[in-house]
Amino acid sequence: MKICIIRNSEGPMNAQLLRVGTALSKTDNEFFFITRNRDGQGTEQIVEKNLMINGKKYVNYEIQLPAAIGGGLKNIVPLMKYNKILYKWLKDNQDKYDAIHAIDYDVGSIALRIKNKYNKKLIYHIADFYADSRLNIPNILKKILRKREYHIINHADATIICSEERKEQIKGSHPKKLVVIHNTPPIDQTKQEVQTSFKSDPIRLTYVGGLEKKRFIDQLIPVIKDLPNYHLTLAGSIGDARESIAEIDDINNITYVGKVTYDKALEMYRNTDLMFAMYDPNHPNHKYSAANKVYEAMLLGKPIIVANNTGMDNIVRRENMGYTIDFNQQAFKTTLQSIAHHREEALDKGNNAYQSYSKYSWKEMEKRIINLYQNLV
Repeated sequence: MKICIIRNSEGPMNAQLLRVGTALSKTDNEFFFITRNRDGQGTEQIVEKNLMINGKKYVNYEIQLPAAIGGGLKNIVPLMKYNKILYKWLKDNQDKYDAIHAIDYDVGSIALRIKNKYNKKLIYHIADFYADSRLNIPNILKKILRKREYHIINHADATIICSEERKEQIKGSHPKKLVVIHNTPPIDQTKQEVQTSFKSDPIRLTYVGGLEKKRFIDQLIPVIKDLPNYHLTLAGSIGDARESIAEIDDINNITYVGKVTYDKALEMYRNTDLMFAMYDPNHPNHKYSAANKVYEAMLLGKPIIVANNTGMDNIVRRENMGYTIDFNQQAFKTTLQSIAHHREEALDKGNNAYQSYSKYSWKEMEKRIINLYQNLV
């Protein structure tokens, strides 16, 4: 089978794309990617590049179309352009694929039209449920989006969600086949070496991802500035926390290194002491969040800080692998100060994270993806 894997995101930075590609590389299927460069020059061209999976190059068609990270309604016009470009490419290149692996609504809406018109298979992969992941749109529009996303789920050949809890989020839809694929890094844990942590100051804190207010970045920076025994390294695309990021040039214990590949992100986490995934619980989608970082913390044996009522807090408490706190500066600062004085406890939580990995192992997730395509008829 020839498979087209699509996400409205950059390829080398996107864990979801690499996860699917890694699993499919173990099969006889042929596959390629269609991604998007949001920091391009607005040429609206499609550039042929490559993505490396297990040391092998796979074709990556990259759409050059800029948009602001977390831009909300400002991104409607770019999104319409994206939809038009994507639909035309899929229509003009029907011979290149038999199935579409579409990640999220902005891809799935186009993929369903292609499936119906040209008799293609469709795997609909929900990383973020669209109606719940967009705050800056009217409620009436959210209702319409929810109905349309249910329509995609109902008509796709299979639907993927990233946790058991997400079954509640899509309640009311009727998927033909539903598969849970946790956001486990596509790496064998036995090949990793857990780094000894918390030996000396500064304690290393690392974050790679969207630099947005809903991810606590604007609140985080002043906290770290006041804690000289910590050093924070940030990487990723700059969203609406742009003003806060601009301030770190004058802060000695914070470093921003720009965008990095997923492999580089894992390397940075391997060499950190502490991780965090502070998602705003007032954001509807975060109630069901399953951040890559929680699974990366398991893989690498790192303690992690998460916000209460965000979906991840239950896992962190159940596995005793970190700290669950309220989404505010004082709670975060108090937690960091406590960790600095109780480092052995933090190390124990990191070890618990490492031991809990087997429940969410990549070996099992890879098997689920492979079985899904083997039984796609």
